[in-house]
Amino acid sequence: FVFYAIAHWGLGWQHPNSYFLTVGGTTLVWVLATFLTKPEPAPLLQAFYQRIQPAGAWGPVKKALRASPQAASAGPAAATAQGSSSLGFTLLAWLSAVSMAYSLLFATGKLIFGQYGAAGGYVAAALLAFIILRLAADRARLFA
Repeated sequence: FVFYAIAHWGLGWQHPNSYFLTVGGTTLVWVLATFLTKPEPAPLLQAFYQRIQPAGAWGPVKKALRASPQAASAGPAAATAQGSSSLGFTLLAWLSAVSMAYSLLFATGKLIFGQYGAAGGYVAAALLAFIILRLAADRARLFA
C-alpha cells in the first residue's frame, strides 16, 4: 500500500503505471527481509518438514533428517515421506481444478443462453478435469 500511495499520490502516476513502483517496491522489501533476517533454527525447520512434508526445495532439511538418528527410528513412513517430491502432481491438481472451475462457469453461461450443446461440452470438460483432479490429488496426497 505504501508504494502504491507514493506512486499514485506522491508521483501522480495513474493505473497501470503505478504498478511498476508498487510491484518493484514490494519485491525489493521482501527480498531484503529474506536476506537480512536470520533463518529459522534447523530443528524447527525439520519439525515443520516432518509434520507438513511440503514439496519444493527442502533438500538440505531432508538430508539432515536422513542423517539424524531420530529419522532412522521413525520407521518406513518417514523414509517414504522423504522420497520423491509430489510437486508435479500438485501442479497438475491445481491446473485441473482451475480448468474444472472455468468449465463450469462457461457451462453455466451457455445454459443461461440456451446453447445446450456447448454447455454439454463444457460439463464434459469439467468432469474430465474432476477425474484428473482426483487422481492427481491422490498421488500428491493433498487430502491425506
